[in-house]
Amino acid sequence: MPGFSFRVFEQSEAEALIACAKRPELELSETFVRDALDKGDACHAILCNDELVSYTWSAFTPTHDTNGVYAGFGEKDRYGYKAFTLPEFRGRHLPRVFKPLGDGYCIARGCTHTIGFVKVDNRPSIHAILALGYHRIGFAVYLKRGPLFVAFRTPGVRRRGFRFFVPPKTTRTAIPKIS
Repeated sequence: MPGFSFRVFEQSEAEALIACAKRPELELSETFVRDALDKGDACHAILCNDELVSYTWSAFTPTHDTNGVYAGFGEKDRYGYKAFTLPEFRGRHLPRVFKPLGDGYCIARGCTHTIGFVKVDNRPSIHAILALGYHRIGFAVYLKRGPLFVAFRTPGVRRRGFRFFVPPKTTRTAIPKIS
């Protein structure tokens, strides 16, 4: 695709990604970028004429969701989260076109499967991930109200090793929040 390129940003490239992510509508704050990259996550970026137009984050270690709840997953899995495409670039199937490059990067890191979750009412994201060839393996939900935490997952999700959890207070600082 003329003018388009794909790039994976890793920890050593924080400054370059921050420079690309200056547009507020990209919803990538400097703090978020630094925290995610410091954690070992990678940003799969699609650029048009060297400007960031679409991205997806991949985590290789447990990742903060919200309110102190984390998503955990199997050792050979990557966790895909926080994906976004600028509105003027939607409908061009950019994530689908560049998906093999991101997959190749993750496979080289030893991660043979992608796992993620989408809120059940987020129809555009559900449609997008199904169009990318991902398969629904089940459902995982949690309820967190104050100290109460209850999580449930269907057998397919359990077999893949995906889980929501609240780490013990002594380990919470070892798992940075990146939301």
